[in-house]
Amino acid sequence: MAEENLKQLKDDILKRFDEKAGETQWHFDEKTDETKRHFDEKTEESKRHFDVKTDETKRHFDEKTEEAKSHFDVKTDEAKRHFDEKAEETQRHFDEKAEETQRHFDVVAENLEGKMDSISEQVVTNSEQIIAIQEDIKIVKEDVSGIKDDVEVIKLDLDVIKNDLKQKIGRDEFVILERRVSMIEAKQR
Repeated sequence: MAEENLKQLKDDILKRFDEKAGETQWHFDEKTDETKRHFDEKTEESKRHFDVKTDETKRHFDEKTEEAKSHFDVKTDEAKRHFDEKAEETQRHFDEKAEETQRHFDVVAENLEGKMDSISEQVVTNSEQIIAIQEDIKIVKEDVSGIKDDVEVIKLDLDVIKNDLKQKIGRDEFVILERRVSMIEAKQR
């Protein structure tokens, strides 16, 4: 009987184990199905949320892209207008300065032409004066040559006079001779 009790106990334990295993299996299957459903719901919810956020992001990106394009177009137009204005202003300034410079150069050129004419006239006058001076120098050279000849003659004459004077009596001697002659004349009378 003990064996039968043991067998009965074993059968009861196995039956109970099978029942509990079945319950656990059923519970596990139930929780797995519940988890799958929950996961599927959350996945669908995430997909919908993702789609909504993706659409919102696309719309926001499209709006910002249009704003950026519009801003860029406005700023590009402003830059073009500003550049055109500055280019025209620069061109006007350049034209004014070019005209002013041209007028200045015209005045300077006229002034230089007048001065060049004056210088040309002065050069002609100076050339005529130089020619006259050269002719005067020629005449002076001829005169100096004649004077030179006369000076040579005068030198020779002076040498002759000097030599003649050396042969004649001096002033002191003349005074003495005069006294002597006076004394002799006085005696003769």
